[in-house]
Amino acid sequence: MRCIVCDVDRAGYRCRTCRSAYCSSKCYRRHRMTRAEAVAEAADSSSAAPSFAHLCDTVSAAQLPEKEREEKRRRTEAEADVFSDLSREKAGAGHRLEHSASPSSTALVMESAKPEAETLEANETAGAAPRSLVSEEYAGDADAVYILQEKHLGALANHPRVRSALRSLSLQKLIKTIDGSRSRLDALEAAQYNNADFKEFCDEVMRVIAEVEGR
Repeated sequence: MRCIVCDVDRAGYRCRTCRSAYCSSKCYRRHRMTRAEAVAEAADSSSAAPSFAHLCDTVSAAQLPEKEREEKRRRTEAEADVFSDLSREKAGAGHRLEHSASPSSTALVMESAKPEAETLEANETAGAAPRSLVSEEYAGDADAVYILQEKHLGALANHPRVRSALRSLSLQKLIKTIDGSRSRLDALEAAQYNNADFKEFCDEVMRVIAEVEGR
């Protein structure tokens, strides 16, 4: 390996920060100089065209775009893994439900849904707000920004649908992935865009918070 400082082909050490090779403690000290120190050294030596290519800061700055691309690639792969896990879980649940549902149970579900539909129609006729309008009212809070307080956290902790959703290991993994992202807001938006189940969970959380606020 060639030394980053003196270009001798016998470098046996590497900088822990930028992984550049160097051959001696003297070259290491020059490699770890700040740019201001390197400028002062060049002025003392009356160098016509000082070069800062050997500095650790210079090498690290050149490596930064590649590191950012690598980190973005790893984050994208992690999110893709989470999305695929959720998709497999959803497909598996649908497959189990399809095989477990008997004709008699399907008929029973359809019969039990009739009174609910009739009640909804009666409420709409009487002037009561239909369920879809209630959902739209809460959906209007999607752009609201809340600083969560104890009352919000308590309501979420005791809400049955939120608690049930959080039992999913895939959802837990997705939330951890988002929380560990450099831009959590971008990761959150990407997750909602790519996963309908996660979008539904987020909407449910916003509905609970809106209820606490009395909206």
